Parts: sequence; C-alpha cells; structure tokens
Amino acid sequence: MDTLGRILAGTALCLLFLVLQCQAQSVHGFNWGFTLTSSNIEECANQTIQIKPVNSSTSYLGQPPYYMLALEVEGVTTYTPIGDDPGHLTWQNTHRGGAELLLTVVDSIGQTGGFPTSFFNSVAAPAGSDTSCLIPEPTASTPRITSSITGNLETCEPWKLSITGGTKPYNVTLAQLGAGNITVAPMGPYDDVFVYIDRAGPGFPLIAGVTDSTGQWGVSTIAINTTGSSDTDCVGLVSVSETEAQFQAKEAVDASAARASSAKAHARSVALGIVFGLVLPLLVGGLVGLWWWRRRRSSQGRWLSQVPKQPQAHDEEQPQERLVRPNLNLDMSQVTSVVRVDSQQYRTASWAVDSELSIRQTDSPSSMDMSTTELHQTIPTPYMTSATLPRPLTTAKSPLSPPDPLAMTPNSTSPAATLTPEARYRKALEAHAEAQANRARLQAQMATNPRQSPIAGPSSRRPHVQRSQSAGVVRTFPAQPLPRRMGASLRLPPVAAISEEGPDIIIQHRDGGIVEELPPPYFDTGRYAEGRDDVPETEAAPGTVGRP
Repeated sequence: MDTLGRILAGTALCLLFLVLQCQAQSVHGFNWGFTLTSSNIEECANQTIQIKPVNSSTSYLGQPPYYMLALEVEGVTTYTPIGDDPGHLTWQNTHRGGAELLLTVVDSIGQTGGFPTSFFNSVAAPAGSDTSCLIPEPTASTPRITSSITGNLETCEPWKLSITGGTKPYNVTLAQLGAGNITVAPMGPYDDVFVYIDRAGPGFPLIAGVTDSTGQWGVSTIAINTTGSSDTDCVGLVSVSETEAQFQAKEAVDASAARASSAKAHARSVALGIVFGLVLPLLVGGLVGLWWWRRRRSSQGRWLSQVPKQPQAHDEEQPQERLVRPNLNLDMSQVTSVVRVDSQQYRTASWAVDSELSIRQTDSPSSMDMSTTELHQTIPTPYMTSATLPRPLTTAKSPLSPPDPLAMTPNSTSPAATLTPEARYRKALEAHAEAQANRARLQAQMATNPRQSPIAGPSSRRPHVQRSQSAGVVRTFPAQPLPRRMGASLRLPPVAAISEEGPDIIIQHRDGGIVEELPPPYFDTGRYAEGRDDVPETEAAPGTVGRP
C-alpha cells in the first residue's frame, strides 16, 4: 500500500506539472486555511486544512485530490498530497525548525487556493519527539536556483535566475506573498538561466523555486522585496530562458551599449557645460559689449554733432576762408614783360625773366610779385587768396647762369617769414603804393625821353642800363628760358625804393620775402663807358639772343 501510494503521488505530481507547463499562471479557484491561529508550526506536526469557496456567490472548491506546496526560503521545496475530501485535509510539516515557509494548496488541475500575506515559521519539536519525517539535507545533485539580486526588485526589472544541478530541462516556479496564484515557466532543454521580467505587484516578497526533469525539487531563492509601480503590463518586455554563455554575450553587448550611452551622455553633459558655462557667457558678454560700444559710439556721434564745426583752413569751398587767412599774392594775369615799355625794346641788365605763364605767384604767401608787370599798364589792386592754392611753376633765369635746382626754393630765412599776415599785408600795401608812385614818375620820364629806362633802386645812384654780357641781340619777352649762371640770384631790380627813414625793404619776384637789403644787379662796365646813354641796339626777333 505504501508503495502504491507513492506511485500515485508521483503520477499526480507529473500530471500537475504537465498542466502547469501548458498554463504558465495558475488560477485562484478556491481559498484554504488552517484551523490554528498561530503562524508557527512544529516539526513533523500535523495541521488540519479547510477548503472554502472564493466568495459567497459560489460553492466551487476545486478538483480533488489536493496537494500542499511549501516553498522554503533558501531551502528545499516540498510538494505533498493532503487528501481528497475538501472537508478533511491534513498536512504534516516536514521542514526543519527555523525554516520560513510560503504555503498554498493546489488541486489536481493546478488551481491554487492563494497565498497568505506572511510566511509560516517552522519551529523545532520538543525534545524526545519523533523527527523522522523531516526531509534530508540537499546534496550536490539537488537542483539549486540562485538570484542575481539581493535587494529590492523594481517592477518590470529583469531578474536573472541561474540554475545548477539536477537534470535539464528545468521548470521555474514563482510565488509571492498575498498573491492569488503562482507562475510556472518551463525552460529550454539546454538552458540554465532564466531572466524574469518582474510583473509581480509591489510591496510583497517574491520567491522562486525549481524542479528538474525528474520532478525533483531544488533549493529555492531568497525572498526578494518588490518595489516600484503597480502597472505590471511591462509592454515589450518578455521573460526568456537561455544558456549562461548567451547571457554573458548579451550582457557584454548591453554593457558596451550602456558605456557608449554613458559616454555619449557624458560628452553631451560636457558639451552643455562648455556651452552654458563658457560659450554662452562669452556670447552674452560679446553682445553686451557690442551693444555698449554701439551706444557709446552713438552718444559720441550725438555729442560731436552738437559741437560747432571749426572752419577748415584749407577748404577752398568756403569763400569766407579767404578773409580769415590772407595771402597777399597779387593777381598778375595782366603781366606780359618788364622790358617792354610802350612797345619799345630796351637793353636790360644781365638778368632775364621767363614769363611763359600769365599768372605769377611767389613762394612766400606775404609778398607781391612785381617782376613781370608791364610798366605802361595799371598795377592791379592786391587781393587775398587761399594759402593752399597750387603755385604755378615759374622760373626766372639769367642767360649767363646754368639752371639752379634751388631756384624754386622759398626764402624761408627771410625776415618776412617771421611777420604776421597782417604786418605782411600792410607792408605789401605800402610797397604797392610806392610802386604806383614810381610808375607814375617813370611814365613821366619816358614821355620826356623814351630812349631811357630809369630804374629806381635801394641806392640814390642811378645805374646806366647796359647790354648783358651774353646778349648780342636784345631779348624780347616773352621768350624761352635760358640757362642761368650757377649761383646767380633770381632777384630783379627793385621797382620802388622804400623811405630812407627805415631799412630798405625790397619786394622780390621769386621767394616773395621781405628782406633788409638786396644787392643791385651786376653791370658789365668793361664793354661800355659809364654815363653813356646812347647804347646801340640791334633788333632781334622775339625769343632770340645773339652776340654783337
């Protein structure tokens, strides 16, 4: 009979697991309970079990026979028959003292009566009691399931369960305190790792047990606390069984992806830190600086627009500027020749003037050019011009002198350069008045004796006009410029003498400066006797010079 009972129990157990393999999650078909009120159960003690309907609306009590499933935390799980009569079921505790047990009743078709909300504790039997019912200690061949997590398990978090010992394939049983059913997951024929996606409700411990292909129960895991969300759908996540090698390869790929993601996140964090910590402040500072610079520039522009514009000394567009800084150059647009008096040609001293340009302007801004004024014409009134007008390049050359490169250099050492514009202008007017008086006297003398050409000089002596040393034929102005003797002066004979009460002041035709003294023109006394008035002359074509 005992042998027959064991055969029937093994057959029922195989049928149960066949049903569980086809149905991953059991059905809560009824309720059960002990008649005792304590959670402590002695070793080898028998406990009476009652089966009750799930609710008062039904009388369903499941399908006999019934079995007690006792999952021991980190111990061997037991699965024992408890009877066929729902009103008279008995279970004997075969677990050693100190074991924590998760208990539930299972009928013949795999329906469960649910789990209580707390563990039952196995306590040692009194001394001298029979303990022969206790299950043996696990061996090396006993299947063992190990958890990769020792702390809390989040909802939808993968839970790796590694299985060793026993005979493949394995079946994994998952149970939780307070749950109404159990979960049975069959594994592949070569798999030894099961990755479970936590779909258990949070707040109650979860435990996993294992059986091998022979029906041998193994050592269960520790109780894992579940936390997290109550949404246990975990869309897209699937629990899988695989070998340890496959799991390690997948872990390596996942770790590499995680490192890459972490590096990318770190790089992103560094980039954001650089942007917001360095670039953005620099950009903001640059924009603020640009705004400040534009504002300052705008304010300076408004300030400068309120300052009255200073008159430009060299602006030819402003007519009043000619009155501010006077330039006492005379308008010599009427100038033709010095030696032509009433269309008569006379021999001059050893100097010649090139008057190819109709307008003569001296290098000094404070002198009047009287050198090329025709004596029978009226001398124009001086006027003021801008000091920045371009000066025409005129030359005064002597027929006996080679070209002088310094001829155009203004007399910067002239005393006139130290005078103010008003003083220069006053002296120029005085000299001009004297020149007009001398011109009138000269015209009167010419009317009396047209063959003579009296010229006033700084001395009271009246030098005789003689032929130039190099002049065989009198040169008629205007003429081509002739070579000038090296070092020869470009000064012309003075037009009028200044009053003898002060130093002699001469108006020059080139540098325009007012000097204290000017030497008289040189005369060739060896060719003609002094005092000879009737100097023979030879008519020559204008612009030519010949020798006698």
